[in-house]
Amino acid sequence: YPDNSYYYRNNMWSFLFGRLPLYFVGVAFCSDRQEERLTLLYRVSVVSIYVFTLYHLVVHRLDDAAMRAGDMNSSYNLLPHACLVFYRMVQKPNPWNVSSFVLSCLLLFMLGSRGPVLCIIVFAAVVLFMGRNIKRPLMFCIIAFVALMFVFIDDLLYTVLYWAYNVADTFGLSTRVFDKYLTGNFTVSNSRMEIQNSIMAALNSHPVFGLGIYGDRSVSGGHYAHNILIEVLSQYGYFFGTILLATIAVHVIRTYLFAGRSKDSVSTLVLMLLLGCNLKLMVSGSYLLEPFFYFLIGYCTAQLRIQKEKKRQEVCNSTFLRVRRQA
Repeated sequence: YPDNSYYYRNNMWSFLFGRLPLYFVGVAFCSDRQEERLTLLYRVSVVSIYVFTLYHLVVHRLDDAAMRAGDMNSSYNLLPHACLVFYRMVQKPNPWNVSSFVLSCLLLFMLGSRGPVLCIIVFAAVVLFMGRNIKRPLMFCIIAFVALMFVFIDDLLYTVLYWAYNVADTFGLSTRVFDKYLTGNFTVSNSRMEIQNSIMAALNSHPVFGLGIYGDRSVSGGHYAHNILIEVLSQYGYFFGTILLATIAVHVIRTYLFAGRSKDSVSTLVLMLLLGCNLKLMVSGSYLLEPFFYFLIGYCTAQLRIQKEKKRQEVCNSTFLRVRRQA
């Protein structure tokens, strides 16, 4: 794939030393000290949210052009912290956790990128409906009540949006998300559709082996696919790409089921957080650029190794007891 050589040269070192090592971090994170590490990460997340807020309100005020474009990188950097604080808020709905999460959500909206907003909404829904061993009833009722108020009382929703719009405008933050929603264009993304259509057209010309790694960039003027499904299929072809995607999906599902059977709420939390951080790959970003993707793969691999070792130990124990009875 000679057309991809430019992207190999420009991305190889950052991939090998900036993204791939997170696989080994994910493997190492899976240990008996997970809960202790999550508590530390939660504290870091809360501090990060307030530092983010102060930075963007006081230091990093956007000019007119930047306000229209938004700050996608800051939004996605904030997303993991918002996910972790939301999960802790559901577990312990005290004023500190609630205020930290509300502040992170407001900042996500005001940074002007739609992807993180959609990710935090989906993550919240998954946690509320699929989370294990968390204090859900109270928080579920509160969140459902607030959501229904916004759904059925249009004036309330638009009042809140216009208030947030004015706050963002006053403090020099992006109003792009509010503009998109208020004008009815929140789900419209013509540029991404054009990129994806050009990639799929090129893929249909090379359906078996695909376009090669970074091949989606070569045929779309240097743009990635903004969707991990299209990106993987375009790079590896329909057959091998489908196998790779199915393997990743099975890997994650088996890890979730194993954590559920083991009643391991900490592992379930870690997995949900990693999935929340990787939701962005459905609407933006690239798996070749996303460190949390490799963290997720490494964590799932370590969990499945533990599962395999437990099964082996159970077989050994049952065999020993059977031999002992026979003796």
